[in-house]
Amino acid sequence: MADLRWWRLEVDAKGKVVSCTPVEFAEKDGKSWFYVRARNQEGAGRLAMNAYILARQRIRLKRLKAEGKCVCGRKNDRPGKTNCTICVAKERDYDARRRARERGEEIPRPDRRIADAERRATEDGEFVERAAPTVRLNTLLEVQQAWQDSNTNANFTRWLLDQIAAAGGVKRAG
Repeated sequence: MADLRWWRLEVDAKGKVVSCTPVEFAEKDGKSWFYVRARNQEGAGRLAMNAYILARQRIRLKRLKAEGKCVCGRKNDRPGKTNCTICVAKERDYDARRRARERGEEIPRPDRRIADAERRATEDGEFVERAAPTVRLNTLLEVQQAWQDSNTNANFTRWLLDQIAAAGGVKRAG
């Protein structure tokens, strides 16, 4: 502990250490600089980066909680909790694997391809959900324009049936 000394670190908005100078004592922290105790300049830089990352993580978690999202960024389906059911299941699986390793059991590595496929399927589903209202709106606008452009109900009905047939649909009874 005796070889620890104080370092004044100045960081920019992105968390990059701009300067790291040794000082005799710590003063009150500022917005772009703070003091750490370390053995050398590299250790002080590492502590600065850890402090910066922790501060950014706290801000992100507070924003996600205010938006009703899980720590992973998904919509939280467990009100009042910080983690969604997917994260809870992953953590439970991780803990079970860790306990089995501690007991000395042979644990096969999880297949990344399965996790990647699940992630892609989730992202694709979310993309479709976000795009669906836009597609529906565009379709309704196109139908409205066709209705306004046709001078009779028969012309509009003919146009509508042609569009349904071109899309591979069939005329339904009723």
